[in-house]
Amino acid sequence: MSDSRDADLSQSASQLAVGTAFVLLGQMAFVASGYLLHFYLARAIEPIAYGTYGLIMNVLTWTESALNNGLPWAVRKFLPAAPEAADDILRTALRWQMSVGALLYVATTVAAPWFTAAIQDPSITRYLRLAFIDILLMSLYTLYRGALNGMRLFAAQGESMFVYTLAKLGSSILLVRLGRSLTGAIVGNAIGTLAAWLAAVWLLRRATGFSLRNVAQGSERAAARYDGRTMLSFALPTVLFTLTSTFRTTVG
Repeated sequence: MSDSRDADLSQSASQLAVGTAFVLLGQMAFVASGYLLHFYLARAIEPIAYGTYGLIMNVLTWTESALNNGLPWAVRKFLPAAPEAADDILRTALRWQMSVGALLYVATTVAAPWFTAAIQDPSITRYLRLAFIDILLMSLYTLYRGALNGMRLFAAQGESMFVYTLAKLGSSILLVRLGRSLTGAIVGNAIGTLAAWLAAVWLLRRATGFSLRNVAQGSERAAARYDGRTMLSFALPTVLFTLTSTFRTTVG
């Protein structure tokens, strides 16, 4: 029995090591592809368009930080503690994540003209609004990526990050080469997020049998335990800390 337990521990440690390696490789690929994309865009589009792209991506990154480290972190915390309530945790988190994402999308879209007027460049309003579509997609991707992490599917999490990296880089370069310039780079960013979300859903379903139908049929007892108040009480302080930290480093 001791040998069996040691074998299980060894196997778990091996799986953790492999999964961690995949996540690290995914993060390294993300950083490398970011450099490659900027090297390409700096030479492929006009300098003013490239500067506008950098500004828009900074605004988008700060805005989406509220989606990256809020409810996805709550999912990562609660899923390992109560795997039997996974459907209810994901149901509550998905409902609130999409609510926050939709509210954030509407607010940023409405506020875009005020922001561009403040920086005295109203011409980029339409580009900002186009970029903000990614908020809705990022809401889904970050939540499912958090679910993969919470279920200890680290290799799958790394794979979804690879998909995001390759899809964003490839689609952005392709659209720019087709003559779409700044619009192509912005749309390519959204395509990368869409592809990563679809990959995360597929990987989660392959590993756990997860489906939206299961989420819709959660138990009342678990739903009461992991309701919106429970999830948001953990997520909101994280969101506020992340927004403050990101704003402090990007405000310039």
